Amino acid sequence: MLYFFAILSLSFTILFTTKDFIKLYSYLIVPIEVIPTAFYICCVFFDRKKWKNSIFDLIVISSLLQSFLSIIAFLNIDFKNIIISHFYKDAFNMIPALQAEYLTAFRIFGLSTSLTFAMPVVQGLISSLCFYYSLEKSFKYFIPIPFLLFSALINARTGLLIFIVNMFIILIFFLKKTRVRNYLRSFLIFICIFLILLTSFSFLETTNRSLYDWLINGKNEIVSLFHGEKTGTFAILDEMWILPKQNIFIGNGYDIFLESYYNSDIGFVNILYLGGIIFSFFLYTSYILFFFYSFKTNNLFLFLSIISIFLCNIKGNAFVQSPITNYLFLFAISIYFERKQVLFLKK
Repeated sequence: MLYFFAILSLSFTILFTTKDFIKLYSYLIVPIEVIPTAFYICCVFFDRKKWKNSIFDLIVISSLLQSFLSIIAFLNIDFKNIIISHFYKDAFNMIPALQAEYLTAFRIFGLSTSLTFAMPVVQGLISSLCFYYSLEKSFKYFIPIPFLLFSALINARTGLLIFIVNMFIILIFFLKKTRVRNYLRSFLIFICIFLILLTSFSFLETTNRSLYDWLINGKNEIVSLFHGEKTGTFAILDEMWILPKQNIFIGNGYDIFLESYYNSDIGFVNILYLGGIIFSFFLYTSYILFFFYSFKTNNLFLFLSIISIFLCNIKGNAFVQSPITNYLFLFAISIYFERKQVLFLKK
């Protein structure tokens, strides 16, 4: 219901301002296509007596296919060039030539939408859940982590950041309730992940120096941030916190992503420009309540979902239809189905 009010609010804003109703599409498609598709997938699996782990396994396999394509593109430059020339040519024509050249120089490995943001974030999210299931259920869930993390790493640093944040949240939740004998298992898996990241960085240092330097710069920027200094990406993002000078409550019917004179990548800013405080309130609240209802009995999944999507919304708009919303809604609805099926079996 709150999402309906969000769409209604945005519709009125666009009607009386820009009349650019195409801006509605990325939000309208979530309840019309994303959520029904997720429900249909869950109905098929649960009707066949499958459990949520089967759906999560499907998600992992799908993400692994993407990671294998990314790794092949990384190892074979001809394969990468074929993908870019056939699938990303139109997209690169929409941005400045220098920016397109910069992106393709040492990124854009694989075949997916939003390789520089959403897909690596999803791989970071899935990796973090694989980490959780390797602790809670079976070590087999650890196997996909190296492939998913490497694929995320060579396309966007945000995916690795999401994974690290979620990993520490999971460790806090897990170690609070686990027995002492499981501490060793947690420690060993943590060490394995550390070695995987160390090996990945060493491999990149010898195979793609530009990509390696870009990743190291990201690490240095985070260290500087903790010392109170904003550099690199954080300095740029700091300049992108541009609040609307008018219509802050109802919005202006447009965002400032890739604007010529002033622009912002930040999701919070663009959503505020588009629909104002009213639209932002209904949009964010509807997501929080949806996750709360889906993960009602699992505080960890609830916390991870909310923290992840709001953290991602700093780097880009995480609340439009994208691989991020596709994944989060599918996983959330699968958890809801599992809870309902367990309650049904108990009756």
